[in-house]
Amino acid sequence: MPRKQRIHIHQRQALRAWAFKQTPRPSQKACITWFYDKYSQRIGQSTVSESLSAHFESIDNSESPGQSARIRTGNWPDLEAVLFNWQLRIEEQGGVTSGELLQQKAQQIWRQLPQYSQRPCPEFSVGWLQKFKQRHYIQDYRRHGELGSVPETAEDEMKGLRTIAGEYNDEDIYNMDEAALYWKMTPSRGLATQLRPGLKKDKARLSLNFATNATGSDRLPVWIIGKSKTPRALRNTSVSTMGGEWRWNKKAWMNTTVMSEWLQAFYNHIGTTRTVLLTMDNFSAHLTAVEFTPPPNIRICWLPKNSTSRFQPLDQGIIQSFKSHYRRQWLSYMLECYNNNQDPRDSMDLHLAIRWILRSWNNYVSNTTIYNCFRKSTLVTTPLSLPIAIDSPNITSLYEQVKRAGNIQDIMAISSFLNPVEEQELEAESEQESVDPEEVLQDVITEHLGLQTMDEDEEEEAQPDKPKRSIQEAIQALQVVIEFTEGRDDVKTAHLRAIERLEQELEALDWVFLHIGRDVNWDMLGDLDRQVFAIYVANCWGRDVFRIASRFNHSCIPNIHNAYNSTIQKETFHNIRDIEAGEELTISYVLGICSRSERQVRLSKWGFECTCPVCEDTPEGRNIEKQFVQLAALFQEAESISPVLLASEKSIKRFTETAALMRYRDAAFCSAFSGNVQMASLWAEKEVEVDYYCLGKDHPDYPKEVRVLEQLRAAAKSKKPFHYMQIRWVLEWDEGPE
Repeated sequence: MPRKQRIHIHQRQALRAWAFKQTPRPSQKACITWFYDKYSQRIGQSTVSESLSAHFESIDNSESPGQSARIRTGNWPDLEAVLFNWQLRIEEQGGVTSGELLQQKAQQIWRQLPQYSQRPCPEFSVGWLQKFKQRHYIQDYRRHGELGSVPETAEDEMKGLRTIAGEYNDEDIYNMDEAALYWKMTPSRGLATQLRPGLKKDKARLSLNFATNATGSDRLPVWIIGKSKTPRALRNTSVSTMGGEWRWNKKAWMNTTVMSEWLQAFYNHIGTTRTVLLTMDNFSAHLTAVEFTPPPNIRICWLPKNSTSRFQPLDQGIIQSFKSHYRRQWLSYMLECYNNNQDPRDSMDLHLAIRWILRSWNNYVSNTTIYNCFRKSTLVTTPLSLPIAIDSPNITSLYEQVKRAGNIQDIMAISSFLNPVEEQELEAESEQESVDPEEVLQDVITEHLGLQTMDEDEEEEAQPDKPKRSIQEAIQALQVVIEFTEGRDDVKTAHLRAIERLEQELEALDWVFLHIGRDVNWDMLGDLDRQVFAIYVANCWGRDVFRIASRFNHSCIPNIHNAYNSTIQKETFHNIRDIEAGEELTISYVLGICSRSERQVRLSKWGFECTCPVCEDTPEGRNIEKQFVQLAALFQEAESISPVLLASEKSIKRFTETAALMRYRDAAFCSAFSGNVQMASLWAEKEVEVDYYCLGKDHPDYPKEVRVLEQLRAAAKSKKPFHYMQIRWVLEWDEGPE
């Protein structure tokens, strides 16, 4: 995103002049509106408060910018621009400058700007300093007003925040926080503190930015902050494709620039149809980044100062659960290496770490844990008194196996391994760290010159570049997985279909490379070629583009269902409800059932935000969306249960009730498995009816499903004892034997 615009001194002067002429004194909201109308630039309440404070009294009687052009120009405008920018950033972060420090920094900037490299450095005398201050209205001052206020008690402030949160649905309440992760830390005390040759202790550290809503149904991608722009282990890796975002700076920690980018990504993620609440702590980078008013449908509230350990939802066990799951994977990897007589530190790299980070966040931290932590923080309250359980994997046995396999004599306590004190200290220091003028200056100079620096020491010097895998290698690997899956009766058919879809997408991409150029540099393609390729990707069905079908628009509640019919080798389209004359035909671009926020993320690759009736923020839309969310949760629950492994009547009944809401075939199988052939027939009849409308009678799967229905009906009429294995279940009916 573009860098945040800063308010200039002549703009502050104009704002003060306008505000002090109004009777009565205008509100901060009115000042923000006036400023936007005049300069087309949004400012925050803190900027208004500061601009109207006593600190800027000296500019009220100053000449206008046009009348003082001579004194404001200066002899070295580029240098003064950098120096003044540095001065502003120091003030924003609560720092203090002096005249002597300004003179020193001016000399330092002179030596680093190329336009002055062939000229002798000026003295930057006291006279120049005074004129520089006049040109930019710099003087010593003390902060007053809102910026220095502190609430009486955190609990009182939290009561107000709970009142605000009560105006929102649980799925619309978000929390964001950062955490440090020493991703290569081992259980050995010696290995954890001893430096290997050429290896810095803090090199294997990342900062992670987490954000989720209270129900866990909308977890934003993890932003991973390192020290290097492109670490060696990531040279052939797309972190965004993996499901995360990579950022970097010298400290590998959240700063204003990264935070501004994250906020813009959050605004885009939420869109304009939802009304949400975002809660954060008072970390300086958060405060500085929220300089401009967020979109009207997004409200940002700050948690009480110095109390995040009590009121920050992510700190109540969500991050703890994440780290436990991450370190479980790291321990398993260590054990495998030790069993093969290898040192896990030699092969462990950043790519593996990010893979485990994203899996832990997306797959292993449960929605129940997230919701319970929001309740534990008291940000979200429930009318019922429910137990607050936070799940974390039990790694005690694995920890002991690693100790024995690695012959680790000085192993640390398992609690210290799961929650290293180094990470806790780093997070605390980063929240309260003082301003480093030298570092701020280097950042300003780098930005002024349009440069990007890289910390070369961050590279993993002992490990060679990983080979870049070809599409053919990936397709071959998937074919092995498909062959393995087809030989199992304890793997869900839905998983096989997902692997097959990925194979089809890779084959389509391979076809594009074959016809357009496998080794082509896409950045060097002309505009027309890129447009053609973008049209192909956005409209292809597998590897085909249909002249008419590719024009169907999306709806989350479509009236058309599409399926490929291998018998006639055509993509077929069937209406799944009555369609009125003149009504647009729509299909769903999104596979499966998911929440509105997840649908919007999946639809983003087509470059639009869905505004169908389900996605509209209306009572009807919210009601339908609530049903979608419930179905999505039930679908996930059903996916986690394998019918062939069901052992009790209770579990069979539970699965049948769950599956019946969206998968009649599974409900039919469970009923047959439990011996209730009459109920199995009813569910199978429902499945055949759905497939008749969605697939068509000429689809090759339809007659197979009809035969299953006929077998069930015959068994229901028979007086002979029934066993589910009497039915010749087709492969597409998932876990039943064929």
